[in-house]
Amino acid sequence: MIDVLTQKALDRGCADRIVAAVDNGELLQTVESSSCDVYVSNFGLVFFNSPEDGLKQAKRVLRSGGRLAISTWSEHTPAFDIITNVLKQLKERNTPVGVEGVLDTKDHTIQDCGSGSDFSKRTEHLNTVNSDASAPDRAGEGTPIANNRSSQSQSSPNQAFRRFRNAYALPALMKKYEFEEVRVHPISHQLLKPTPDAYWTRMSTASPGTIHTLGELSSSDREWVKKTTIQCLTDQFGAGPVSLEAKAYIVLANKT
Repeated sequence: MIDVLTQKALDRGCADRIVAAVDNGELLQTVESSSCDVYVSNFGLVFFNSPEDGLKQAKRVLRSGGRLAISTWSEHTPAFDIITNVLKQLKERNTPVGVEGVLDTKDHTIQDCGSGSDFSKRTEHLNTVNSDASAPDRAGEGTPIANNRSSQSQSSPNQAFRRFRNAYALPALMKKYEFEEVRVHPISHQLLKPTPDAYWTRMSTASPGTIHTLGELSSSDREWVKKTTIQCLTDQFGAGPVSLEAKAYIVLANKT
């Protein structure tokens, strides 16, 4: 990524204004205090061992009036939830499954995990309430992190992936560190893959949580999850293409 950015800067004649470096986002040792107008983290800070340390560094390096933009996945993202739901089914293989959001064992249909209108309504509500660090976990997943863990501490990939899959959690943490004008923008696009097999190949390695969970399974269970996922997608989309909605939030704020 660093090499690509450096080359693009050279190609566009702006290499004198862009510095690319590898750094620890919880420390940012290569960035001076109050030196940045904008801090952007695209699905990065939400996976830090200590997102609080990441926000502290964001606040340190931003100038007064600087802007912050951080992206995180929605609590219900069909593009990612298919494999998650099959893993739930694996856990309950010998138990009849009738829970919304879990694959039906009879016909393998993919049940709806939340409509787009609900997604927008949740965000509209968030932007009209004055939530703070003590805001309740209204969306059901992911809560503001109250403790200050060192950058050496470890959270599991599953914990990290779900930590901010909630429209309230990340804004609450920003407010805790006194960022102003915190607002949330929902975004959505269709994830397109040519075939169910191509979906599996890409998405089985797309998130730390999925990689971690699949890695803990036996080879036979892993193969079962793969075959079941592909079969469910084939039942829904035939030979392809596969089209599933990917939902996320971009949380914006300003430093005073």
